[in-house]
Amino acid sequence: MKEDEKVSHLMKGVAGDIYQALLTREINDTASFIKWCNYIEDMKQKRVGGPRFERLPNVVPVASLTDETDLVSLIRTIVREEVHRLVNQTQESLDSDPQSLEEIVQDEVEKCQQNLQKIDHDQHTPL
Repeated sequence: MKEDEKVSHLMKGVAGDIYQALLTREINDTASFIKWCNYIEDMKQKRVGGPRFERLPNVVPVASLTDETDLVSLIRTIVREEVHRLVNQTQESLDSDPQSLEEIVQDEVEKCQQNLQKIDHDQHTPL
């Protein structure tokens, strides 16, 4: 493999921030690639200032909790889990209550009609 192909292959696997820094350098061989990577890493370690915040010891970053590779997949997974949870809760409540869904809807419609009749009656009653 030629040196420029080796460098190209190495650049594919480097972290994004280091990749951006390496783009500004003239790197023709693996030796210069290694030299600049080491230099950038040394400079990152010498920076003044710590992390922006300190993570509590019992808190795990969310990204490490799943195998999802992108935000869309993560959102779909969360929505799927929530819908599944709600369906299970609904099914449990229907199983525990022998009243059918049709009866529940009929009862609610009757209550609304009674309220409307009462409001209509109250509006037409003279003072």
